[in-house]
Amino acid sequence: MKWDLSGLLYYYIERKDLLRLDFEEVYTDRVGT
Repeated sequence: MKWDLSGLLYYYIERKDLLRLDFEEVYTDRVGT
């Protein structure tokens, strides 16, 4: 699936201001970085 790359990037850039903290928390929890 190509969604995880382009879709996720676009989604992050589009709603960066709204889901910035939430996305960072989820991303950190999943990746562990």
